[in-house]
Amino acid sequence: MDKARIYVDFNEMVTGDIMLLSKEDTKIDSDGNAVSFYEGMPVSIYSDDEESGKSDNPIADGIAIKYDLSRHPCWSHVKWCCKINAKGIYHESDIKEKTAAEKTEKDIIDKLQYIVSLIKTNGYPKSAEKLSDAIHYSSTGTELLMKAGNCLRSYIKESAAIENKELLILIEKALGEINVLLGEKFLWK
Repeated sequence: MDKARIYVDFNEMVTGDIMLLSKEDTKIDSDGNAVSFYEGMPVSIYSDDEESGKSDNPIADGIAIKYDLSRHPCWSHVKWCCKINAKGIYHESDIKEKTAAEKTEKDIIDKLQYIVSLIKTNGYPKSAEKLSDAIHYSSTGTELLMKAGNCLRSYIKESAAIENKELLILIEKALGEINVLLGEKFLWK
């Protein structure tokens, strides 16, 4: 789990964004900590969900509220509800996929910045500057990858005899990773 969350039954939805939270003022979270509720308190919730033996719990974030349940007599014992935020209910796997993508993007940016320094020390400051600009001034991840790929391919053409084998290997690996991330085949040789 990405953080401590409070267990709820996602079948106990009062409205599209209001869910039963607790019949007591305190509840134990997934890390075993006692959580005392107050009006407007940020809360993170989860429920169990196992399909085909794999756990992919539904989760949500919101705030603790006191909600008028007088029209729901079977829930009259409930003291606290959760008003789910605009992001709604999603699954743990959604966070893991996003985290993996962010890590991959950070890894490629770190690698590209190292390549910039190597290109600069190998006597090609203009190529290094172009790659650095692609890293720092692209508005999207896709734009960054496309510009960086073009810069690296241009550098290889400009300096046909790259003597620094470490640099050549790094560039080849970076281009391979860019190809995978973009889902395209670049012919850069």
